[in-house]
Amino acid sequence: MKATIFTKKRTRQLCMVLLLGMLVTILIACRNKGDSSVEIEPLDSELLAEVKAGCAEMHGNAELLYYGTYNGCVVVRNEGVLQAFREVEVAGITFEFPTISYMIVWKDGECFYLQEAYDQGLLTKKQLQIISTIQNEKRYIELKQGE
Repeated sequence: MKATIFTKKRTRQLCMVLLLGMLVTILIACRNKGDSSVEIEPLDSELLAEVKAGCAEMHGNAELLYYGTYNGCVVVRNEGVLQAFREVEVAGITFEFPTISYMIVWKDGECFYLQEAYDQGLLTKKQLQIISTIQNEKRYIELKQGE
């Protein structure tokens, strides 16, 4: 009788350890899947030319970093030359930049700063979170001069 109780107790403990291991594995897999799901579609060269021309006053001649297109809004950032850490908060989401630079949103020939685009309902908070992830993980696409 004693051996049977010991075996049942040991079996329960092993089952609990296995369940805990499975739970940890699932949580890690879900976390990694969320991080890698941020994919940026390449920007069409004609549209890029429109964005560069339309927003020239905002970005100057600086190289642009591309963060994706959301509901027809093309999101870029001019690559600043002055090294100065800068934070911008939009909708409670903090964007950190290593240079003095600005996020620019182009939509139907008009250019907006990130805060303006959010205030006008062009970008959602969820889209801002995606853009923030792209910034933090440096997953943007560098658009070199001449592209």
